[in-house]
Amino acid sequence: MLGRYSEQLIGKVCANPSFALVAAGYNDGGLELVSLATRPQRYSLVSASSNPITELVWSPKGDHLLGGDSDGRLFAYRFDTETLARLAGTA
Repeated sequence: MLGRYSEQLIGKVCANPSFALVAAGYNDGGLELVSLATRPQRYSLVSASSNPITELVWSPKGDHLLGGDSDGRLFAYRFDTETLARLAGTA
């Protein structure tokens, strides 16, 4: 079980290349970071907007997340490595 308890399915998943994290994009437009630790944590980046997330990609260093939704809206997130390590459970 990766995502939140919901009737909405995860439409896109993208693993971070540097940390034990994945980005999970939902068909309702929600977007979360999810740790792959023994006790997973979820961090919501975007709440449901009704436009499915259609694309997700991490930068090679894993500190930028880019994506888009079905209406053609793009988003970009920049993270510091300390925050990502904490979310992944390695800090």
